Amino acid sequence: MIPGLVHSVLQLATRPLTDRRVTVRVGEADATMTVADVDCTLGALGLALGQFDDVRIVVEDVEWSGRTARRLAVSCVNVHVNPGPTLVAAPVEVELVLGAQDVGKLDIGADGVLRWGVVPLVPSVRDGELWVRTGFLPLRRQVPVPALPGGLRLTGVETAPGEVVVTARSEQWRERVPLTKLVRLLRSA
Repeated sequence: MIPGLVHSVLQLATRPLTDRRVTVRVGEADATMTVADVDCTLGALGLALGQFDDVRIVVEDVEWSGRTARRLAVSCVNVHVNPGPTLVAAPVEVELVLGAQDVGKLDIGADGVLRWGVVPLVPSVRDGELWVRTGFLPLRRQVPVPALPGGLRLTGVETAPGEVVVTARSEQWRERVPLTKLVRLLRSA
């Protein structure tokens, strides 16, 4: 009974964030996005331990450092606050959806094929590294990927009609969150 009540209260608290344009600081730059969904699962054991079993946040129309993305979904398991306060989740999975307009000089056709001019490209991930091969020539090249935050490591890349979906995972994410920032976040909800 209590976990269901707490879940309902959490839904009420996060509802004002949904469909709202927010700006958050990511590293040295601001990221602006629209919150599409916030969902939390809290079991009886989690309630007793002061942690969430699962937290999923989906944002859309992301703008950050001159880059854009159609959608970003972050799924966190075993979310809790350690002394400090430090926010901890283990593991964390991220899905980033890039539309045709988000991939620069590349084209993603209605057929879901990624192209550079007329050359079809087939992206893949191997051991956390991004590789691209041409669709009809035996050429393969590793593409440098900047270090991802929070120990994230690339796990996959797929193309679909009009979009590229990139996935990453971190076995554990630890982020120190100043108490004033936590209070401000709770007040805005």
